[in-house]
Amino acid sequence: MIKKVTLFDVFKGKQIGGGYKSLAYSVVFQAEDRTLIDQEVENTYKKIREKLIAKFNAKIRE
Repeated sequence: MIKKVTLFDVFKGKQIGGGYKSLAYSVVFQAEDRTLIDQEVENTYKKIREKLIAKFNAKIRE
């Protein structure tokens, strides 16, 4: 379902806070055999967020 993940921006600065950085990713979702429905993508995105928060204590901005 996840076809490609690309890190496209890294920001470090006083706005972020010492020892922290802001990472921006592009995620491409694709099924080879069908069109994905919104709920599939949303569920996968939610799982990604949960794992990033649990593993890295990430702060997710929308």
